[in-house]
Amino acid sequence: HGLGRWNNTLHQFDTFNTVYAGTNKFNDNILAMTADKKGSLWVYNAENVLLEYQIKGKRFYIHDSREGLPEFVQAIANDVKDKLWFTTGNRLICYNLSSGKIDYFDQDDGLPAERASSRSIYFD
Repeated sequence: HGLGRWNNTLHQFDTFNTVYAGTNKFNDNILAMTADKKGSLWVYNAENVLLEYQIKGKRFYIHDSREGLPEFVQAIANDVKDKLWFTTGNRLICYNLSSGKIDYFDQDDGLPAERASSRSIYFD
């Protein structure tokens, strides 16, 4: 329970967090996670929505629906163009980290109407 970092040089865990940000900051159930090229981990925790952990600063930042981001995240992935992708069941969301622009894709854009059950996103 928590978020740990493995130090490959020392062959041991050298960082371990069990407290996050948000209202229920002691809830440690991470359901989805990815890293961006700027040095942040993006973590989805059902109790605390979407959290950005800036590794160098060792700080959590909350991202939520006030920014237009989803309250529920099924999977998170990043791509090489500084964008995060989220699935929310029957929607795909693209979040441009540089501009803050958010694009939503759903059945009207050609995605299946059925709710996806995968917890992973893969790029080809």
